[in-house]
Amino acid sequence: MSASIESAADNQASTPTRLRVSPQKNIYQELITMGIDDDVATVAQKIFIENSEAASGIRKKAHVRFYCVYHAYMELGRIKVPKAVAAEVGLTATEINKALQLFPPRNIPNTTYLDFIAPHCKSIGIPEDAVNDIVNFFANIITPDNVDIHNRQPHIVAAGIISYYMTIHGNNFNADILSKSMNVSPGSIKLIHPNIAEIHNARS
Repeated sequence: MSASIESAADNQASTPTRLRVSPQKNIYQELITMGIDDDVATVAQKIFIENSEAASGIRKKAHVRFYCVYHAYMELGRIKVPKAVAAEVGLTATEINKALQLFPPRNIPNTTYLDFIAPHCKSIGIPEDAVNDIVNFFANIITPDNVDIHNRQPHIVAAGIISYYMTIHGNNFNADILSKSMNVSPGSIKLIHPNIAEIHNARS
């Protein structure tokens, strides 16, 4: 065996398991360089490997980074609104919805729309006491049998809930500013209002 081959073999042996993939199948080091925490980058790398075949044909790598990092945060129970994750991985806010649809939806255990209410409220400056009111209000009326709600992306449900709550309590707000802060389109918020209203009215 030549010295160069031996050296390469030694280097490979000393490389951590999560990095022993070809460059096109590794985003771990790239995420670390971007300032993503090690535990998040490690889970994101796992997600990337699971979807690497589909990812190889995607030109905008920021979409792939976002999808993997966003779901890594979710799997670790560290809830972040999509807009905050997009800023971390170099994705524009207008591209978030497209990035979320890159691969099949992931089953994230123990993560619901309720987990996203506080981060959304924080992004638009709603006081903490009001956040608790919103969470408690909807936790008492939405049940597991509300399939239309639970089948939607939780951050969109949370945005719709906040908007609906503000509406029924007579709070004046700019719908466009609200949607931009939450990074959920006005159409998505408007679309979910009837579902939330129906559930609310049925339990009133």
